[in-house]
Amino acid sequence: MVNYNIDSCFATPIYKSNLNLPESLYSDLKSEPVVRSPANNGWFIRIEHKEKYNRLLQEIGKHVKNYMDNLFNAGNHYKYVCNGAWVNKHDPGDFTQEHAHCHAIVSGIFYIDIPEPARESGELSFVDHNFYPFTEFFNLDFTQYNSFNSKKISYLASKGDLYLFPSKLKHSVGANMTDKDRWSMAFDYIITSPLENATNTISISPTK
Repeated sequence: MVNYNIDSCFATPIYKSNLNLPESLYSDLKSEPVVRSPANNGWFIRIEHKEKYNRLLQEIGKHVKNYMDNLFNAGNHYKYVCNGAWVNKHDPGDFTQEHAHCHAIVSGIFYIDIPEPARESGELSFVDHNFYPFTEFFNLDFTQYNSFNSKKISYLASKGDLYLFPSKLKHSVGANMTDKDRWSMAFDYIITSPLENATNTISISPTK
């Protein structure tokens, strides 16, 4: 038998949980008057300024702090505040293009409604185009893909699922291939505590 240890160097943790929320909140989110996105691939409306969603954003904020404190071991004196949240509606055929979020530390997605069959509703995918297990000059065959040999990782979400990830991580959501609408809420959180080093200090304040 060969004895060995594995260290996961430079890992990017994806945080997953599920929120137990009243059905009335799901109904409220789905009743928002969405508008067609500039990219013409879905519908959206910003909601972080609406008081009736404060408790939802505070609940998500607890998960953001847990993510930062316990996975990244960030200083527990940091405070995190939502600086953007929006409801997304995807008609049949709609999708979310690959992108990352600027002006944020932690971003995430909360799934409001997933049409059946779930496998055809569109997977949430994360990609690192700069990742190559060994070299970019040739590809190897792998008997099974995992977090060590894949530059793309995908998840099949369920209603109530919450995903958190570093805002710089590129992600997308596949086309909704069902005949019903897919609903989700995306959001960004920033650190509002002063960020300091030996030579300067910066503070960030979200606006609504």
